[in-house]
Order: sequence, then C-alpha cells, then structure tokens
Amino acid sequence: MSTGDVVAILIGVLVVGGIVLGVVLAVRRHRWIKGMQEKGWEFVDSPHLAITADLSCPPFGQGFVRKVDDQVLGQIGSPPVPFQMVEYHARSFDDELAVLKLPFALPELYVCDGSTARVGCAGEVHPHPRWTVLTTDHAAADAVLGACGPALEALAATGHKVDLGIDGSNLVALSAPREAEHLDPFLQALAGVVHGLATLERHRVPEPTRAAFGFYRRPDWVYHGRRDDLLATVRHSTGGFGHRAEHVLTGDSGQLPFIALRHHWKTQTTVTTSDGRGGTTTRTQTNHHSEDLLEITLPAAWPFLLVGDAGWFAGGEKVELESARFNELFDVRSDSPKLAYDVLHPRQMEYLMQSRPPTFTISGTVLRVNSSHDTEWIGHTLDVITGFLARVPGWVWKNLGVPEPSFTRPELG
Repeated sequence: MSTGDVVAILIGVLVVGGIVLGVVLAVRRHRWIKGMQEKGWEFVDSPHLAITADLSCPPFGQGFVRKVDDQVLGQIGSPPVPFQMVEYHARSFDDELAVLKLPFALPELYVCDGSTARVGCAGEVHPHPRWTVLTTDHAAADAVLGACGPALEALAATGHKVDLGIDGSNLVALSAPREAEHLDPFLQALAGVVHGLATLERHRVPEPTRAAFGFYRRPDWVYHGRRDDLLATVRHSTGGFGHRAEHVLTGDSGQLPFIALRHHWKTQTTVTTSDGRGGTTTRTQTNHHSEDLLEITLPAAWPFLLVGDAGWFAGGEKVELESARFNELFDVRSDSPKLAYDVLHPRQMEYLMQSRPPTFTISGTVLRVNSSHDTEWIGHTLDVITGFLARVPGWVWKNLGVPEPSFTRPELG
C-alpha cells in the first residue's frame, strides 16, 4: 500500500469520525431539548443579550464581551415562580445559571456554601455558622436567613452547589444543573427560597435603574461599543492607517468625566528576503497595533506632572520628596516642582504608597493613565485616582484658578 493510499484512508476515517460525532451531539442535544419541553418549559436556541438587561450584579455587569446561549423559560413551584435558565459567558465566567423572579426588589445579598463569597461582589461579610454571606444590609440578611433557612437546606440537599445572589427583584443561582431531571428539583428548591423572600416586604427597596449594557455599581458609565469618532477626543498614536476605537466607555466618576477605549491601527513595512541564489523577493507586511487609553478631564489646567515610572523620555524636572521610600517607589517629574510638593504632601504620599496607582501624567486639564482595558481595572483605577485628587488641598485648586471642587476631601489633605 502506497503512502498516498494510507493518507487517503486516514482522511476518510477522520471524515467519518467527524460525521458520527456530529450525529451523536445532535441526537444528544435533541434529547436535552425534548427533556426540557416535556417539563412544559420553553427552549430558546439563540436568545438575545437583552434577556439579562435587568441583571447587573456579578457575574453580570462585568467585562465588555458578554454572551448568552441556550435559554430555558418556565414556571416552577406552587404558587408558580417564573424562571429562566441560561448559559452565560463573560470575561472569566462560563456557566449555566438560573434566574427566578421575586415579587419585589430586595437589598443586594449573596449566600454560598463555600469558604469565600462570589468573586467581584461588594458588601460586608455577615457572620453565620452555616453559610458564607455577603450583604449591604445586615438586618435584611438576618431576615433572609431566617425566612429561607429550611429552603436553603433543601437546596443543599439536592447535592448541587449553593451560590445564590439577590439582584434587584431577581434571585440568581450559579452552577445550575443542565439536565432536566436534575434541574427540576434544583428549581423546586429555589422556588422555596423565593417563597421565603416573598414574606420580607418590610425590607423592600426601589427597583434599581438598569442600563441596556450596564456595569456593576457604576451607574454613570455609558458603553458606546465601537466609536472611531471619539478617537479625536483623546491623545493617541496617529501614524499608520485603519484607526478604530473599540469598547469605548465614558462616565462621570465623581464629577470627573473620563473616557476609556482600546485603539487599534495598522502599519505596513516592506520586507526583502534572499532566495539563496543571489536573488531577492520583496513583499509588503501589515503590522497590527493596539493601545489602551484612559483619560480623565480635570476642572482646572495643571502644569505637567508625572507620578510613577518616568521612563527615558519623560518631560519636566525631576522632583525628590522628603520620603525616601516614596522616592524609591515613584518617579516624580513636573514643570512646577512647587506644585508637586504642594500636591504630594505626606498624607498624599502615604495614600499613593498604599494604593499603588499605575503611572499617570497631568498636562493641562487632562489626566492620562497607563491603562489596561478591563472594566474591573478601570473601576479600581478611577477610584484610586479620585482618591488622589480628593487629597489635593483646596487652596491648590484656587491657585489654579477654580473654586475648590466638590470631590475634594479637606480632612484628607
């Protein structure tokens, strides 16, 4: 048998194997869908992301890339509770989850059977001997645990992970079982939790306002998607061609307007190679580039100031401060050393050494940060920079020609 015959046989085996695998997966999926429908539930093959519009607590409200798949809709329990199960993908999350509708909104709360609460959530740890609880309202947490204790134990008895969150008027359960025979008792137990929560109207809160593409605890953030025209509003690399701005985000973080985006562009170079026989060939190579940009607009124009890593080509005059430790951690350069001394007072230096912001520069009314285009990183960095600006003494702003901004914290300056 020739080598060609062997290759042909192998290709044939791979093709047949691929067809068989495809048939097996299709049959399995058909049975899975049929199992859901036999429960009286509706299956949606290609749901729209809008089905998560009234959800903003983690894993929702995080990241720029979000996707939903394989939605199941129905009612469960007595009295019946509307639910959906959906496959959700975002950033580092990839799992099935169940969402059950509550009769009213309740304070944000997380309950799980692990040693740590759901990642990325705000709130305080609420002591409890059985569950790990994170809450924004300890009185409401006590009421929830009291009203839903038996239902939570029934949920744990199904053998599945307990990881619940109250998101407005929704109860969200992570790691929902995919098969109908396991999903049904899981949902029945969750319906029991909902029935317990329905007795807590005294802890009712207003329904949160949601954006179509919102971000967790960042109501001022606006997502624009791709907006090439907004490149003109930021300082960016201008060489090359094919410039585009993706995942553009704007907001007013404590009266400090900001814009963050990822800038892509292309350049071309001519590459000449030898053929080894005295000849050459020439081709054009396209190179792809990107940079992450984050700029904050200040209420007054500043002289140039850099705090962080100055690199080789930073402008301004090198400034040495009285803290040797601070000087080890941060380069400081400015066109106005006096301003640097005024702004980087001892309490400011302590704050920066503790919070460790990325390198930032101020020039005119623009504060620019060496950025990473990730929503969690952007949120944390904006908080840190806002803390820095809050510690700038009010008289410094007045010397710059504006009244003391409302975001300043005189007790910190």
